[in-house]
Order: sequence, then structure tokens, then C-alpha cells
Amino acid sequence: MTSKHFRILLWTCCTLTACMFTAYSVKWMTKPTHGFAAYYTSSRMVIEGDDFRSLYDYQSFNEKIHSYGMSGILDAPNNIPTNALSFLPVAWLPSVEAKIVWTLISLTLFALSIFILFRVYDISLYEDIGVTLLSLVFLCVPSMIRLHRGNCIFFSCFFSVCFSLD
Repeated sequence: MTSKHFRILLWTCCTLTACMFTAYSVKWMTKPTHGFAAYYTSSRMVIEGDDFRSLYDYQSFNEKIHSYGMSGILDAPNNIPTNALSFLPVAWLPSVEAKIVWTLISLTLFALSIFILFRVYDISLYEDIGVTLLSLVFLCVPSMIRLHRGNCIFFSCFFSVCFSLD
């Protein structure tokens, strides 16, 4: 195989994995899930001034989730104060719209994190290693799972990358 054919193969793989990642992101973008529901519900309660003591009761917490339009979702009230603060920027929106905005924010922060890491480590997309690493980023199953659950992992990733810079 010539280097030209190898490069075409690498770019084909990168394009396919990017398409898979995009399709997965779009599939889950409008569907609130149990991870998202916990964050959103606690933030929404802060905005509405509700009593947080009721959140620590599993049944009351899930009733709140359902009252915000996320039927069929059960979640446990974990890390409520932290969760409540992290989702405040989108909690004023209805749940589906909030999930879309949250997913777009997460994808943006994920892309910025990858961009910063490529710049810091001087990895170029014009080199085979850059295309290969980007393909692996798009295939990273934990990233896709965290994206569909609506967790704060991309915020954590972004801030970790930023704080690690000199």
C-alpha cells in the first residue's frame, strides 16, 4: 500500500467515525435521559425556589422529574447542590430544548478540548498521527455514553485541559 492510499484510508476512517459520532449525538440530542434528568431537575428546582429537602427522597425526586415533562425516567438524587449549579444556564428551558442546548454546549467544549490538546502537543491533522488520533476520539465509547446521558464530563474535560496549561 502506498502512502497516498494509506492516507486516503486514514481520512476515510476519520470521516466514517466522525459520521458515527454525529449520528449518535443527533439521535440522543432530543431525548432527555436519566443522567440529564437529575441535573436538570435539581437546577430547575433552584430557579423555582423549591425546598431542596424533598429532593433527597427518591419518590419526590422522581415525581419532580415527571412534572418537568420527562416521563418514563427514574433517577436517584445524587450530588444535588453540585448538579443544581452546573445546569442553571439551561434549566429555565423546557426539558427537550434544554437537552439540545446542553448537548451543543457539551460538543463545543469537547471539540475545544481536543483542539487545545492537539495544539499543546503539536499534533497536526496534516500528519497521519493526527488523523488517527482524531478517529480514535470519535470512536471513544465513554464519550458517546456521557454525551447521551447529558453528564458534565465535557465541562470537566475542558476545565481540566485549561487548568493543565502553563
